[in-house]
Amino acid sequence: MGFKIPLTLNLVLLVLQLWVMGAVIPFSATSIVPLFLPIIVLANLAFMIFWVFRMRWPFILFLITFLLSFKEWRRFYKFPSNTIEVSKGLKIMSFNVRLFNLYDWKNDRDIPSKIEQFIREEDPDILCFQEYAVQQAPTFANYKYRYIKTSIARGNHGMALFSKYPLVNTGNIAFEESSNSSIFADILYRRDTLRVYNVHLESLHLNQADTLISSSGSKKLVQRLQGIFDKQLEQLDRIAQNQNLNTLPSIVCADLNNTAFSKAYQTLKGELLDGFEEKGTGFGATYHFGVLPYRIDYIFADPRFKILNYKTHGVSLSDHRPISAEIYWR
Repeated sequence: MGFKIPLTLNLVLLVLQLWVMGAVIPFSATSIVPLFLPIIVLANLAFMIFWVFRMRWPFILFLITFLLSFKEWRRFYKFPSNTIEVSKGLKIMSFNVRLFNLYDWKNDRDIPSKIEQFIREEDPDILCFQEYAVQQAPTFANYKYRYIKTSIARGNHGMALFSKYPLVNTGNIAFEESSNSSIFADILYRRDTLRVYNVHLESLHLNQADTLISSSGSKKLVQRLQGIFDKQLEQLDRIAQNQNLNTLPSIVCADLNNTAFSKAYQTLKGELLDGFEEKGTGFGATYHFGVLPYRIDYIFADPRFKILNYKTHGVSLSDHRPISAEIYWR
């Protein structure tokens, strides 16, 4: 292989990586490009290893782009912190439970009880469930206060918010022509009140049969995903209308069905703190498409809070990994 061809390809991929990460020019396009960031990064890492073994100078290109995008890398990968927090805060958990395995995606009939056991062991103060199935759900007896909203009246599927602290107000933010939605609850905590949002944006509905290889398959997939991303932004507009009327400090648990480099992420996060950026480690992947790790589940917090710790849990009880954060009210 010649020198110029791999160097040119490497340069193109590095520029694309910088662009998607928003390191040089803020990336705000509503497109499918951020979905390919893990592939782009892995390809650039492979190029760096290739240049090192060939003992050629282009290996420094990856290091240069890493330094240029160091701040943005926190959304993609976090190195462990050595700091030790001694304060104890409010523990929040967000978990897309995939209807408690209602349709036997996993060959395990014991999923609901295993989820209940996991929750009991982790013992969060507030629980946000996406894809909650009412009839299949365990009792979660430790949670006296709860708000469950199904996508249709008297339906089985929807959103749920459980709390050990009293709920003084609850509400639903419905999305047009969608089975997904958002709910919120105002929670009385230590004589103060905070608002917790539980958000589930439009799903991508990706599967292993989707392909970008053929021209016809590529075009259909891109068009479908573009329509979904546009719909996600419309749903975020509905949430923003509610947030604009809210004066309480808020915490947002979200299954965005999109990456941390998407416009949906930028829109919802705004000035909020990203729990993973603050205290996460590793890739923080909550969903895998094939072997590719994606972080599509988030816990955001008002800057008036302090994130004490954050964890992506390694249990395999759904197609999503649960996440939790301990939050201290400054």
